[in-house]
Amino acid sequence: ATYISVVMFFNRLAIIVQSLIFAIVHTLTGFIERGETAIQPELAKIGIRLHFGLIPALFLLVGAIIFWKFYDLTPKKIDNIQAELGKIK
Repeated sequence: ATYISVVMFFNRLAIIVQSLIFAIVHTLTGFIERGETAIQPELAKIGIRLHFGLIPALFLLVGAIIFWKFYDLTPKKIDNIQAELGKIK
C-alpha cells in the first residue's frame, strides 16, 4: 500500500506539472482554444512543438543529472551491502 501511494503521489504530481506547463506555454504563445490548426498563430504552433520535443528533453536531462549526482552505488559498495545482508540473512 505504501509503494502504491508513493507511485500515485508522483504520478499525480507529474500530471499537475504537465498541466501547468501546457497552460503556461499556450498562454505565452497565443494558442487559440478550440481554434482550427489553420488559424493558430505560428508562435502557437512552435509552442506545440516545444511540448513534443524540447520540454521533455529538458526534463529528461534534469532527471539524468540528478540521477548521476545522487546514484552512488559502486561495485565495492554493492559488495559491502551484500556482505551485510549475508550476515543478517
